Amino acid sequence: MAFVYRPEAVGFNFNKEINKLFIEIKKHVMLREHLVNITDSSITKAGEGAYRANPCPICGHRDCFTIYDSNQTFHCFSCGKSGDIIHLEKYMNGLGSNLEAARSLARKYQITNQERYTRMNELHAEKNVGDTVTIPHSHNKRLLALRNHSADYFHTQLLDNQKALDYLLNVRKHSLDVVKTFRIGVSGGNLIAHATENGYTATDLEEIGLIRKNNRGYSQTIPDGLYVFPHTRDWDVLFYTIKDPAKKHRFQIKKQFAAPGWLCMNQDALNQSTIIIVEGENDLLSVYGKAKQPNVIATIGNFNTSKILAHLKSHSEGKSFYLAFDNDEAGRGYTKKYTAAILEGGGKVHVVSL
Repeated sequence: MAFVYRPEAVGFNFNKEINKLFIEIKKHVMLREHLVNITDSSITKAGEGAYRANPCPICGHRDCFTIYDSNQTFHCFSCGKSGDIIHLEKYMNGLGSNLEAARSLARKYQITNQERYTRMNELHAEKNVGDTVTIPHSHNKRLLALRNHSADYFHTQLLDNQKALDYLLNVRKHSLDVVKTFRIGVSGGNLIAHATENGYTATDLEEIGLIRKNNRGYSQTIPDGLYVFPHTRDWDVLFYTIKDPAKKHRFQIKKQFAAPGWLCMNQDALNQSTIIIVEGENDLLSVYGKAKQPNVIATIGNFNTSKILAHLKSHSEGKSFYLAFDNDEAGRGYTKKYTAAILEGGGKVHVVSL
């Protein structure tokens, strides 16, 4: 069964207003200042644009919780929790959703009119109010948690594999901060054992495409030694893409295993007014890290083009897009398709070279 509501009864666009609330909170509440206000953690500089809070406000361990000022995010290398100010509020207080955490912060910092959002929640939760619009249930929370857990597993595999890490740092010239921010990982080890030790089942892993059945039981889907790039929305992993620098494997997990709503890598950037679109994962990391441009998405070639184009046709009005695809036949084809979709959606297009 699905929840339904009448837009005219609510009086405003649900998703638009939620996004406004998230933006206002992130604009006014800074991670370091917030931690100083609500905890006894000491905060010290840990590198360019990075700070260490001791102890971690979530798990209580020391020398593991890092704050990245450039994009106002955090990552704990002990409990594996990552995110922004809203996720921190959710984890610290055991709240059930990002919206609940956002409303908690809004009350603390008097950012918005809470009655409006309270009423919105009440209306959103009513069943069978009308037939006008259908809102599907959120995707399986257990599988979403497993995607996040698996991303942290692959990321730990990378940080423990100096040769794999050296390729990203010394060959691709990405910074360690960027690698950590995007939780880049590498396949290897025993994911099945690790997941089952943490309360998941082989069936769970099969449902998100990370293992498959064979004559001997199960095997891991991703060959050892390939780089794993999580695709997130609000810091939750919806999907992964895979890259082999040696180009021996052209493997990708099938799109049927993606969580509902998945579009591309770093898709939260699509909420901004100025957006850079590149083709591949490493292009995205370079633009984010070297050019200091966080509002960049990677389409991963033609992997999910139809859904991304459909989104742009409906969500480009008033926005500016900088297309930076490869200057080859495929790249020129993408430029043409994306330009047409953005213009149809009312956006502006600029074509640039990386």
